[in-house]
Amino acid sequence: PNWRRSYDWLSTAPIGEWFGVETDANARVIKLSLNCNGMSGKIPRELGSLSKLKWMDLGRNHLSGEIPWELGNLDSMRSLYLSFNRLSGKIPDELGNLVNLRELNLAINELSGKIPDELGNLINLRELNLAINRLSGKMPWELGSLINLRELNLAVNQLNGEIPRELGKLVNLKGLNLGGNQFTGCLPRNLKDQLDMNLSISVGLPFCPE
Repeated sequence: PNWRRSYDWLSTAPIGEWFGVETDANARVIKLSLNCNGMSGKIPRELGSLSKLKWMDLGRNHLSGEIPWELGNLDSMRSLYLSFNRLSGKIPDELGNLVNLRELNLAINELSGKIPDELGNLINLRELNLAINRLSGKMPWELGSLINLRELNLAVNQLNGEIPRELGKLVNLKGLNLGGNQFTGCLPRNLKDQLDMNLSISVGLPFCPE
């Protein structure tokens, strides 16, 4: 009842006519766009049953509680946006099953715990944004496997330790923001040339000497 836009929801109209829902020719849900819609409460675990879902944006709402691990069943997913909410708890390891994912944005929540090593399985990922949370521990070296990554933002968390040298394998990286953490050491030298040519770098660490 507090949604800003909810026309046709829970009506007899075909689901593809409900606000923010798109279906394919077989009436399977492929897109769910309910960002900035005044929603509160928890993310339903049942969304993990939408096996054809490719795009979901629940950002800029008032959602709380944990991210359901069942979202890791959505192996058709290309883009997942849950930013600007009040989500808490850990990032589910099961999100590492979303091997077709291109964008993962969980920024500006209250997520805690470590970054799952399993995110290194998302080899098609182009954008990973986990900024402004309460994540702690070391950056997983497995993130160096994300060879298609263009944007990596882990800023304003409680991460520590050295930057994994495997980060140097990210040859397509154009934007990097690691500021607002407690990282030590230096950045892999082989990132210098590609990042020096871009303005979207905020790290707070020097490049490693040759």
